[in-house]
Amino acid sequence: MPPRAYSPFEPAPRPGGRPEDAPEWRVLIHQKCRDLWAELPDRVGLQNASRAWDYLAHTPNKPPRIGQCTKLKGTDKFAKDGWSAVYHYEVSGAGRIDFQYNAAFSGGANGDPHPVVRIIRLDLGSH
Repeated sequence: MPPRAYSPFEPAPRPGGRPEDAPEWRVLIHQKCRDLWAELPDRVGLQNASRAWDYLAHTPNKPPRIGQCTKLKGTDKFAKDGWSAVYHYEVSGAGRIDFQYNAAFSGGANGDPHPVVRIIRLDLGSH
């Protein structure tokens, strides 16, 4: 099997179906979080889950209009190779998404640069 450009990440489908507007950023999720991502609408509500995906797909590098997103302290060490520090997006009181973004990810020597968000951690427990 040839190496995949995003391994171990894969596309994160938008809860509730296709978005109205084409995403500006590719939203990826780590394989270990795939099952939790599928549970997200049931745990935090479809509206909150869709809003989280829309935020990540359009403006992960800016503060959200609704909700809260903060840079995690001490994560600058993970800001390498064009990736941002780790950010913590509050989906609701019962859900948090930790992610990084890269405005010009190429996926290797042969890839074309494009904006990518990768979800590295998903927590659906309460604070």
